[in-house]
Amino acid sequence: MGDYKSIVGAISTVSSIVKYSVEDQSWQIYTRWKNGAPKFSLRRKLDTIPFNEVSEYTTFIESDVEHRSGLGRAIGFGILFGGVGAVVGAITGHGERVKIKQIGFALKTNGGDEYVVPLFFSNSGERPSNGQVKVALNQLDTIDSILRQTGVTLNANWHTDINGWFNSPVIQ
Repeated sequence: MGDYKSIVGAISTVSSIVKYSVEDQSWQIYTRWKNGAPKFSLRRKLDTIPFNEVSEYTTFIESDVEHRSGLGRAIGFGILFGGVGAVVGAITGHGERVKIKQIGFALKTNGGDEYVVPLFFSNSGERPSNGQVKVALNQLDTIDSILRQTGVTLNANWHTDINGWFNSPVIQ
């Protein structure tokens, strides 16, 4: 049996483990989101999936854009520096901020199993410069690259969303 390289290896808010072995031509995956309803058990073993058993996959990055009017900054600068401060505050406070809420991938096997594997999740979202977001994006890039190299088809029309699943009851 070859050495498995770990891409994701944490029982945390995302509860996912992803490993792969080029030598054995297989994935080892643990996720609570297998075939629908979330299930969590530390006793469940990693599923081993041969590369040639993966029929298709998708990646997902959910984000929100937060619009800022600049009004709060205009008031603050206006109080401190008068009319000119209010104008400067309004100009510099105006803008948009992207918040990343979830990053992950999903794959289907020839046998009909479906794995949804979150790499990052945050209810409120984090900036793209956040360290955890950067790590998850790098993990996603690595996984995407391996899947492409093994000839798996990216299904851009397949959409998955784990938002409601984090707050749903866990089935043992």
